[in-house]
Amino acid sequence: MVIDVLDRLSRDEGDVGAFYHHADRHGVTIELASEDRDETEKGRMMRTLTGMFSRMERAEIIRRTQRGKRKRVTDGNLLPVATPLYGYLWADPEKKARTRYIVDPETAPIIVRIWTRIAEGVSIREVARELDADGIPTPAQVLRHADCSARSALTRLTRAGIQARLRACCVTQPTSGNMRRTASP
Repeated sequence: MVIDVLDRLSRDEGDVGAFYHHADRHGVTIELASEDRDETEKGRMMRTLTGMFSRMERAEIIRRTQRGKRKRVTDGNLLPVATPLYGYLWADPEKKARTRYIVDPETAPIIVRIWTRIAEGVSIREVARELDADGIPTPAQVLRHADCSARSALTRLTRAGIQARLRACCVTQPTSGNMRRTASP
């Protein structure tokens, strides 16, 4: 088996060790394309250290990413996503800008229609059927609405005028050292 770089296999020394152990047990030889490692004791130690440093780097990447997201939010900008929320357009569509939404005159009436029908007591499933019957495509441009696309239009806090940003963050668990996604403080 050929692997480009060891940290592409896993960023955890235990996983790498287990992978090599099972490969060896089943007679599979592992070659690293971009690194020169041997199967001596020194080479195995280097493999373990690489796994440890890769795990530490992964934790650092997560921290830097969270720090960047927090800065973007504290500067009053939206978090970057590929497409704007359904019913909106980017006010500043340049890829790196994308700081705020404006109402999309083409799709916003569909969102208003969904909210209105739900307020009238119509079920989400029935609203989805109505949208299908009228030939209105989903946000992904699919012609059949599942209940989830209508439900998504209702449950996004942004629709109610609430900017819910950074609702979750990753923290290192003190006992295991693993990263876990939790609610933001």
